[in-house]
Amino acid sequence: MKQVEKVEYSKQWITEAFYLLMKKKPFHDIRIKEIAEKAGVSRRTFYRHFERKEDILIYNGDFLLNDLSRQYRLMESTDIFSLLDISFNCREAEHDNCMVAYRDSLIYPAFNRNWGTIMDKNPLFSHLTYEEKRFVCGGMYSILLEQIENGDRFNKTEAINAIADMILGHHRRGSPYGREDAQ
Repeated sequence: MKQVEKVEYSKQWITEAFYLLMKKKPFHDIRIKEIAEKAGVSRRTFYRHFERKEDILIYNGDFLLNDLSRQYRLMESTDIFSLLDISFNCREAEHDNCMVAYRDSLIYPAFNRNWGTIMDKNPLFSHLTYEEKRFVCGGMYSILLEQIENGDRFNKTEAINAIADMILGHHRRGSPYGREDAQ
């Protein structure tokens, strides 16, 4: 096994152990020693990969972002609707981890960082100003919370259409600020 694979495996074990512990107790009650023991690694190995337990959330968010980006690159259609659909599917797959992070108010920093990266790197968002990107990110986060809290009643198609309309600028017509419709 290559060294890179070993590093990724141990990071994954630590991440899985962390989320398993988060299901049983609040974030602030979890100790690094517990995470390492649950993952079957030494504390030294933990600290080789992460400085603090908050870094696990960032790592997991980056892992999901990379997975989302990989899935998006593999698609034939690269429009905003496809990107949003993949994003919601990733969140559905990570529902349990999102729930425990949400319970302890830990989900926003990782979500904000990831969607900021998506919007900065993807040309679908290049027409948006910084403030509009922040607005979209806040709306996406609000919808993510709705998805977490009301999974059965959540309508992904309606959410995707509403967000896409906002991003594509369909609601700018008649703006008091004199901006043209971005269509």
